[in-house]
Amino acid sequence: MGLYFRDSTIPELAALSEPQLRVVKDGCMFWLRRRLSYQGTLFGVLLLPMLAWNLVFKLPPGYWIGAGLLLIVSMLVIIQIHDIIWRPLWRLEIKRWIQLHGSEIEKQLNKTAHGSANRRP
Repeated sequence: MGLYFRDSTIPELAALSEPQLRVVKDGCMFWLRRRLSYQGTLFGVLLLPMLAWNLVFKLPPGYWIGAGLLLIVSMLVIIQIHDIIWRPLWRLEIKRWIQLHGSEIEKQLNKTAHGSANRRP
């Protein structure tokens, strides 16, 4: 099981062009990120920094800005780590979605190929 830092580094998505990748993200990845399991674990891991925010108010007021920035950065890092964990788990579903919707993806490739050929320099 590999680690994928971006959606486009998943092997099933690596060979796709940008417009094709957009079709897969809109049709498949969007719905994977709306699942209760994904949303629940994201809420769970983000709950920890939010609870830590209560400790910030025990600090002197001069430290609130620095602690707030640290909280925001830690939440962004946690979201990235959370996605890195979920991406390998989605590989089979992404592969199946690409196989089922291959015609849509090919249509997008043909649309881009014809659109770029018809442009004037």
